[in-house]
Amino acid sequence: MFVFSVYRLVCLRRHNISTMYPLAPAPHRGVLVQYDPAALRLAEILYDKILDMEINPLQRMGHTATMEQSFYVKADDKQLVFQPPGEREMYQHIHGRIFLRAPDSLTHLKDVDPQKIGKVLVARKPLRDILDRREEEGRYSRTPCTLPMEEYSKTPSEPTDFWCQ
Repeated sequence: MFVFSVYRLVCLRRHNISTMYPLAPAPHRGVLVQYDPAALRLAEILYDKILDMEINPLQRMGHTATMEQSFYVKADDKQLVFQPPGEREMYQHIHGRIFLRAPDSLTHLKDVDPQKIGKVLVARKPLRDILDRREEEGRYSRTPCTLPMEEYSKTPSEPTDFWCQ
């Protein structure tokens, strides 16, 4: 299994990743690195370290808030459920996934029809099922990471001093 902690991700610049992760996938296996645009620099560092471990990094940058809002507002039913070619095959073969969440907005979808969001989630469920099954078999591990962004400090539900520790 391929497990990172947020602390270790932040410390990647100062340490040798290969000595920190004895449970990393065997060489030449695939790990998907997904990241929001604001996490690009950390994704670049992580990509480099994964290559040093002889693991094959696959990378996907997420949508900006504007792109995501445009998708949900303008997409028709066929666009909402579209699955890119090769997506299922990739999910059947990756051994790890690291998601660097660094949103530039937390409220950009507040006016979007929830049924459209639900339709997308239902269409992507078979992909999640593949990953869930592989995780149960011990052939896949996921690591979600949230980077402290300015947008979080504007959210009253989160104490701002939490991010300053």
